[in-house]
Amino acid sequence: MISSIEIKNYKLIERLSLEKLQRLTVVGGKNGCGKSSLLESIFLMFDRMNPHLTMRGLMWRGLGNIPVDPEYVWAPIFHKFNLGADISVKSQYKGKEKGVSLKVVNNAKRSITAPSNLSPFGAPISNVQSSIPQSALSIEFTENKKPVETSKLFLDSSGMNLDIQSSIGKPTIATYFPSRQPSNPVEDAERLGHLEINNQSEQVVEILRDVIPEIKSITAVRLGANSIIYADVGGERKTPISSLGEGVSRLLSVALGIAACKDGIVLIDEIENGLHYSVHSAVWRGIAKASEKFNCQVICTTHSQEFLSAANSAMKEIECTEFCYVRLSKTNGCTTGKYFDREMLDLALDTEIEVR
Repeated sequence: MISSIEIKNYKLIERLSLEKLQRLTVVGGKNGCGKSSLLESIFLMFDRMNPHLTMRGLMWRGLGNIPVDPEYVWAPIFHKFNLGADISVKSQYKGKEKGVSLKVVNNAKRSITAPSNLSPFGAPISNVQSSIPQSALSIEFTENKKPVETSKLFLDSSGMNLDIQSSIGKPTIATYFPSRQPSNPVEDAERLGHLEINNQSEQVVEILRDVIPEIKSITAVRLGANSIIYADVGGERKTPISSLGEGVSRLLSVALGIAACKDGIVLIDEIENGLHYSVHSAVWRGIAKASEKFNCQVICTTHSQEFLSAANSAMKEIECTEFCYVRLSKTNGCTTGKYFDREMLDLALDTEIEVR
């Protein structure tokens, strides 16, 4: 679990330091204060070995086809598009200081290896390596301030290519749910399939049942090349889960994401999207239960006072102490976070103090 984080020069955040984060952490604040940037910076730390790590962030913000150029692909993730200001994300994670840094390197050398082959006469030809200098995005991952993983992301006519110099293996599992992106039914069906193999799908059904009591079961059905999740709601035939509404689909995706991120982290932007206020408390009870069951940290953002109040009420009801709220604000370009534990948030909400 991430207990603290320090971010420098990432998107809307020039500098931000947060402490005492909990297993269930809600982040609020006005538009433009850096809520989404906070979630994306955390995901960046765990998605560092993905050659599309910069493009993902652009697509989440609605940017699709763009020129393959550092000014368009890399600059948007740097604060004020300043490619000269290195990005740094540091955290306390499971008792260790872990961090990732990104910087643009000019004249970086990329190794190009010619494949082994045989000459026409049958004699082996050795591999030949050459170094081509070009711009690259250097990515360094550290543990307790010691570099343990390094790579360089190159841009060329074929797209982006990740040149890995050293690696510590598979990183912690993390899943990010952007506010703009709809649920991915194929990905959801695959996650449900893994749960069904391990007889764990009923735990997800229980979460959905708090919102739609008629749901008896869900199953992944293969139709053509893809699988789709269907729900048994008591009719003559099963119903596609998408037919039950955007909110149910999103809640299912979140529940499946938590189950798939055992011992990992789930990040959710504008978690209340598509959910009616009447089910907010039930949603939070389900998230709390799933995060505890699968030992998964959930960090989410919200603009909704109703959703925040429901979270606070649900945590009191189930006596969950691993919960906090952080309100981000920006003054003269400086981003800060005000911390509320459950008791502080309860007092603020009771006295009608504006905390969004």
